[in-house]
Amino acid sequence: MNGERVVDELDFSYFAATPSLRLDILRSGKPRTITAEREPGSFLSVDFFQKPIRRCANRCIFCFIDQMPPGLRGPLYIKDEDLSHSFLNGNYVTLSNATPPHCGK
Repeated sequence: MNGERVVDELDFSYFAATPSLRLDILRSGKPRTITAEREPGSFLSVDFFQKPIRRCANRCIFCFIDQMPPGLRGPLYIKDEDLSHSFLNGNYVTLSNATPPHCGK
């Protein structure tokens, strides 16, 4: 999108914030370019497939998740190492197992 590689929903939302969009896509194995203009304040409606959540493999004795009280909303108990999932769902993430490109650009 606009010359940037889109990896996930978070990337898409960030790069789609510009008024002029150029999408380079592959359809049936053939490259294609689509251009569009976005009205200020409008959003692009795109559905993304749910990716599996990268889970934390550490067994830290000081784990934030293990110390939470019972009865909170379910997603808070997910021990994830997935920056995009955590950001979009308001979860806690340590990034202790993250490696490029997952830990930023």
